[in-house]
Amino acid sequence: MLDEIDLIAALTGEWRIARSVSGQAAMTGLATFTPARGGDLHYREHGQMVLAGGQSYDFTRSYFYRFGAGWMEVLFDEMPPRLFHRVELTRDGASIVGEGWHNCQPDTYASRYRFDLPDAFSIAHRVDGPRKSYLIASEFVRPDAKVRHDRHSMQG
Repeated sequence: MLDEIDLIAALTGEWRIARSVSGQAAMTGLATFTPARGGDLHYREHGQMVLAGGQSYDFTRSYFYRFGAGWMEVLFDEMPPRLFHRVELTRDGASIVGEGWHNCQPDTYASRYRFDLPDAFSIAHRVDGPRKSYLIASEFVRPDAKVRHDRHSMQG
């Protein structure tokens, strides 16, 4: 069984983000997990997004992460917090992995998480709908880590 306390402790702190959106944009920035009420973690990210055409924009986003025995929930940071998805977590060797889904009619988000802690984790969101079809792939590393982390594939 997974120990949610270990995952909370391992995620707390600052992370560098490198994100791509299916050839449409590249994003870099920082993310921070900080303790929140009820044992949750508050996640906040900010950085720069560069579109394929060269335009650059600032971005920011925040969520709450809630953990239990073998699962986590990701909630939108709004009042009251609203569920994005619940992810059942399992071990894959030394890694912790999980998948979650979110329907935002008419679009569907299929997400994969891989935690290669203490130095790296990744999140991939496959977005499909009548007017959307893209992959958001995010790699997170500790500011002092020297790892390259490319483990996500939404294929097959």
